[in-house]
Amino acid sequence: MKLALEFVSEEAAKVFSGLDEAEVEELRNKFPSPHTKEEDEWFQQAIEYYMLKNDMHEPNVE
Repeated sequence: MKLALEFVSEEAAKVFSGLDEAEVEELRNKFPSPHTKEEDEWFQQAIEYYMLKNDMHEPNVE
């Protein structure tokens, strides 16, 4: 996936990419989503669609 640095700084991207699963889970618990699970899933799909249409994301590329 191409990283959209307009939304996340390069430094922040490096920090987040180095987190292990326990640290990610800790952040999720610290800052829970105010949305329902369905709203979060819809939002994720909308962001992915936007990124695909604006050449910010390449599917199946990590």
